Amino acid sequence: MMKAFPAKAYHFLFHILPFRTYHGVEHLTSTVITLGPGYNLMKGALYEDLLGVSSHELYHAWNVKTIRPIEMYPYDYTQENYSKLGYKNYATSQDLVTASFNPPQGQRSYTENWSLWYDDGKLNARLTYQGQSAYFNFISSCSNAINNQPTSFPQCSGQTIRTPYNPGGSNWVAQTRYVDAKISYWLNHNLQVYFQGRNITRAPAAQTYQPNNTYSDGTPTVEQLSYGGARWEMGFTFRN
Repeated sequence: MMKAFPAKAYHFLFHILPFRTYHGVEHLTSTVITLGPGYNLMKGALYEDLLGVSSHELYHAWNVKTIRPIEMYPYDYTQENYSKLGYKNYATSQDLVTASFNPPQGQRSYTENWSLWYDDGKLNARLTYQGQSAYFNFISSCSNAINNQPTSFPQCSGQTIRTPYNPGGSNWVAQTRYVDAKISYWLNHNLQVYFQGRNITRAPAAQTYQPNNTYSDGTPTVEQLSYGGARWEMGFTFRN
């Protein structure tokens, strides 16, 4: 699929900074990479980051920059470009229980939002909704640069330890749906009072482990649950 290298010359442009940073952007025949802090560049984890991000961006010289679906051509930046997704998985992980391919990390199948509002110049009322589908997060067990626990899966950012075999399961972020509301009123030209609520339906946020492997009663295997409840605020705005 990848064949010969697609460019006659390829350039790595590094910005080595004195503070902690990590980023890379691919271009057709080059890549721009920022890393830091510079005094740790040739040491341990940061040196592995240097090798990792350089390899990652070089990979994009084929995938993304030169291997592109014919359905996207010709490019027309004045309007939307629609295409049907019917591709094989070359750069995603497999579920270790079902052997099915996980979707790309962090890819939502949908996001949605809507708003209802009223404004007559003095009274303003707004109701908003935001939601997104569940999405694949990583393969457990996962580590980061702080706890650095061993894992054999490359999907986890910041890891530096590899083991020959450390089976884990798919970790998913659950579907979320939030509703916010706000009402405000101008008492006069200078003073506005308001009352607002965030997450007024008190929806939680959760991560599930192997979502297709539930308990006998259908209860999901929740790995992490966070619940902030609804937040209510009231206040005023004053202007000269």
